[in-house]
Amino acid sequence: MLVLCHGWAPPQNRGPRCSMLSRRSAHQLVIKPLIEHPTLVCCCGGAEVLTLLKLARLQTTINMGRAIAAVDSALGTEGAPPNVRASVFMAVLGACLFIISGSLFWAGWAKATEGNPMDSNGGFEEYKKLNTTTLEAIWTARRKAEGLYLGAEATGAIAWFSILPVIGALCTLWRVRSATAVMKACFFAVAIISFIDFTFQAGLVQPTDWLSSWALMTTTAHKDEFGPIQALEIAYLVTNSRTIWLFAFDEFFLFAGFALAAFIVYTSRSHGNEAGEPFTLWHAHLSLLCGLLALVGFILSLLRAVSWGTFTRPAGIIYAILFLILLPIWIICSRRRALV
Repeated sequence: MLVLCHGWAPPQNRGPRCSMLSRRSAHQLVIKPLIEHPTLVCCCGGAEVLTLLKLARLQTTINMGRAIAAVDSALGTEGAPPNVRASVFMAVLGACLFIISGSLFWAGWAKATEGNPMDSNGGFEEYKKLNTTTLEAIWTARRKAEGLYLGAEATGAIAWFSILPVIGALCTLWRVRSATAVMKACFFAVAIISFIDFTFQAGLVQPTDWLSSWALMTTTAHKDEFGPIQALEIAYLVTNSRTIWLFAFDEFFLFAGFALAAFIVYTSRSHGNEAGEPFTLWHAHLSLLCGLLALVGFILSLLRAVSWGTFTRPAGIIYAILFLILLPIWIICSRRRALV
């Protein structure tokens, strides 16, 4: 219903002349005549007309709210909190998949380095000469580990997809902060890069695993000369080198996302106290720690291109700490506070 006065007066000065009219009646008696006869504005004043128009728009909003409430009442969801069970399940699934992904990665690394196939066949010097015996031993170990590596890539990509609802809930909770848009973009970039890397790795592993088992790749077929296995190794190194850069910038965007999450909590007016802020300072500390480890991992990944043997192990240790321990903890803690 819309309140309309015969002869406009401020709300505090309204008397018994006020009557209750429907929105349709207000449109017929006030708004439509004003549209058809704009000279009436001069009679009643522009401020009064503007106020009437605002009241009509308010009535439309009220009617829409009543319609939504009627639908909720019919469905039995009136006053019910939003259902976040699916998001909670996806968050827990993502945390578990990160642990599985990291475990598969380390299992693959142990399988690939079992018996030190390079060191036991002449070492890196012979590898640089593309020694056939050394390459054959390396490819034998790779075939044993590539399935585990591919499983780690697949579960990691699915894990990033699974935690996107948590990231969205955080951004909704912090929607008044401008940094949330950048934080959301960073985490979405990590998820996209993970899926791209998985598809690249799947396309690389399948043909190389098949080609490396051909009879032409054996030592007896091409002993002490440049043959198919040398060509395969060069192609593998050139193609697989993109993974270093993909993973490096994956960690860079992860650093940016965690840093922004910590910044938002640190610069909030309250931290989990009675003022209503649901995130405490320790959540910001955890986000900052994850961000710093991701930054260190980014630097080590780039340094691997300079000296592979020197920086590969430290990069693997950072990866294990971040993805096997801290990231699942951060996901679960964020889920408990954002999805309530």
